[in-house]
Amino acid sequence: MGHSSSGCIGLQAALEEPDLITGLVLLEPAPKPAGPSADEVNARVLGPVMAALATGDVAGAADLFLRGVDGPDHRALLRARLGEDAPDWLVRDAAFFFADEIRAAAVDWDIDAVTAARIRARTLLVAGAESRTPMFAEAVAMLAGWLPDATAVELPGVGHGMTLQDPAAVARLVADFVRG
Repeated sequence: MGHSSSGCIGLQAALEEPDLITGLVLLEPAPKPAGPSADEVNARVLGPVMAALATGDVAGAADLFLRGVDGPDHRALLRARLGEDAPDWLVRDAAFFFADEIRAAAVDWDIDAVTAARIRARTLLVAGAESRTPMFAEAVAMLAGWLPDATAVELPGVGHGMTLQDPAAVARLVADFVRG
């Protein structure tokens, strides 16, 4: 199971170890390949994030990123689901996320139709109906067309932060897929 950039990790694992990975659940996988709305998101979100990082403002970059993909209430959601100090944990981990994970998933890693067709794992692709940008739904649709055994669903009432917004609904989707 992978959410956002870790969706790329799941896809890569399915390519490298097809006998070990028999099923994938990808929750709004990182948009690589990117759909038509990615340029707007890069300008609106990633440009300011990179500018903040260039000045050493990791906390500001984390806030800008999460506002862009999860919305202005991301801190309240983190606190409600993970505890009062969750935003502080996030900032501590953000330096690695921005320096390594985002670069690996959004810059260096890519998949195309020919490569995706090699993935044998049964795959559930989930888009949040309330996502702040269509780029995640575009990535889900693209992957659904490329992966040989993929099902795409839209989860109502949630956006990119779906695992925090409605963990029970996400768990039901995963459980149904695993049983299925």
